[in-house]
Amino acid sequence: MKIQKNENSTERGKKLFNKYYSRIQREGWIKAGICGLSVGAGVMFLTSLVIWIFFAKFFWLALIGWVVAAAITTPIFYFKLYRPTTKAIAKRVDELGLEERIITMTELEGDESFIAMKQREDAMNAMKLVDADLLKTVVSTALIVTVSIGSVLGVGMTTVSALAEYKVIKKGQDIIPTEEIIYNVVYVVDEEYGGSIKGNLDQKVKKGENTTPVYVVTNENWVFLGWSDGSTETERSETDVQENKLFVALFSELELDEDEKGEGEGEGEGEGEEDEGMPPEQEGESDNKSDNNNNSTDNPNGGGRLTPNNQIIDGKTYYGDYYKDEKDQAMSDTTSNSEMTKDDKTSISDYFDAIATDPSEKEDDSKT
Repeated sequence: MKIQKNENSTERGKKLFNKYYSRIQREGWIKAGICGLSVGAGVMFLTSLVIWIFFAKFFWLALIGWVVAAAITTPIFYFKLYRPTTKAIAKRVDELGLEERIITMTELEGDESFIAMKQREDAMNAMKLVDADLLKTVVSTALIVTVSIGSVLGVGMTTVSALAEYKVIKKGQDIIPTEEIIYNVVYVVDEEYGGSIKGNLDQKVKKGENTTPVYVVTNENWVFLGWSDGSTETERSETDVQENKLFVALFSELELDEDEKGEGEGEGEGEGEEDEGMPPEQEGESDNKSDNNNNSTDNPNGGGRLTPNNQIIDGKTYYGDYYKDEKDQAMSDTTSNSEMTKDDKTSISDYFDAIATDPSEKEDDSKT
């Protein structure tokens, strides 16, 4: 009879505990959820930060990271920290004014002494008088502050990465000072006769910036085919340069008809005939003018007898009249001079040969 009474007492105690257990269990899940959201907010912040600095794309990955991190960590927090135990429930119930009766009852569980039985009976009677609704959900201020700060940072950073993706603001790499990268963009022509390129043909451009425009000018009888990268635009510029580039303008020569070729050849032949058709009188006049220029006293570079540059001694005597005698004397002196080297003798001989090549001098030599 005594054993049956104890069993009934224990069952009644479990039923009373279940009434409080559901409330404390709900509180545990709420706390675990707040912790999970805090972790998710941290993951969202870090993911958004990386996206903003390096990519400025796929900002929604941060939102997915938030959800996944919260879903994974919430159960972990619940079962490791906030899952209600018998002692935890007893402690919370005692806070309603039961003066540690419930915690004492749990400590005496399994004790079949008269005092223990009376204590359990007293504790259960006291629990009957306490309304379970008085057991409020309690969340610490620290948890609320943590999840609030984490959410603000995470959502804020995600917003920044989204704005960078839509080009509203610059991405992190464009704001954070980094080593400046310069690329060369070069434009050349494959056929020098086909045309030309106007503009800056060798441009140095910072990474991510644009080039200045250039345009193609095609020569006559040539056609512009396009650029080496497949573009056919005659005017072009590059945007968001990320590497060194070389663009070649391609031209092709047009095939002329036979009539067009004949016209060109006819014009050339006509000009030649005009030159060949010069009257003999005009040719003679041209030769006379050339001779007069050579013998003119007004031409200091001429070779005539009357040219002041060719007068020696008294400014009146032509040097060609004494050339042969002076040359013979010089050759005789050099031949008999044993102290002179062969090169010195050759130089003197070459000098006389050089001054004897004057056209007027040759003319005088032929007369003599």
